[in-house]
Amino acid sequence: MKLIDFARKINNEITSVQSMPDMINNIRNIVSVAIVDEVFLNDCVNELIKNTKNILNINESEPLYIDYKNKWRMNVFLWNPKSENHPHQHNTWSVSGVMHNKIKIKIFEKVNEEISVSKELIAVEGKTGYLIPPCIHTLGNPDLSEYSITLHVFCDSDLRTDKNGDTIWLGKNDPLDNIDYSMVALRNLTSCLLISDKLSSNLQFDILEKIFTLGTPSIKLKSYKKMIRININKSEKYSSQLESVLSGDILIKIREGNDKLYGREA
Repeated sequence: MKLIDFARKINNEITSVQSMPDMINNIRNIVSVAIVDEVFLNDCVNELIKNTKNILNINESEPLYIDYKNKWRMNVFLWNPKSENHPHQHNTWSVSGVMHNKIKIKIFEKVNEEISVSKELIAVEGKTGYLIPPCIHTLGNPDLSEYSITLHVFCDSDLRTDKNGDTIWLGKNDPLDNIDYSMVALRNLTSCLLISDKLSSNLQFDILEKIFTLGTPSIKLKSYKKMIRININKSEKYSSQLESVLSGDILIKIREGNDKLYGREA
């Protein structure tokens, strides 16, 4: 399923005359199919890469997809190991899916202005869910060492002036405050690296080349190692580029490895 077809399906549900629960359930089914579909994953990664280019050029980050007419947008989020966001409340509906690893959801109840956890659940890769407002919750990655990735379809308020109230953060920190765009770019590329593992080798190598071009030395190194496993011959042209951005012991190690891989030993 291509991203444009995914968007068309979502729009068909939003513009159809049906109940809110039916619409959200149908969108959940669409997301369930999409997040395990190679074509959709490849399109998502390419959109993330395009977004990363904008960030690096003009410090501007856009949703993975946004539809102003039908008032919805889609984002992909990377979750660090053992991370959890602050309790927050969405005042519009949303549908989410786990693209990689797993995610922990906590649902809160509010009594006399105090909140407490009323329910906890773990969603594993490929699983989807939805929220109908009002719902106070947190999301987090319970894994001790591996990243998680989620995809979210958010409904936006009808009036642009109301959008700041679509999500209310109950903690002191709003993620949209003081955005570090270099970190956003790094997290985008890390997501791309992880999602690329779910693609066929030809699609993956093309993605890795794009990631390598945009990445920090650490991202370039991770991309290069993956490229080598797919196609050593095609990877060779990136060996010198990688060496040029490394230093110290890691440079010595990589150079020695490249010499052996490509027969450059004296």
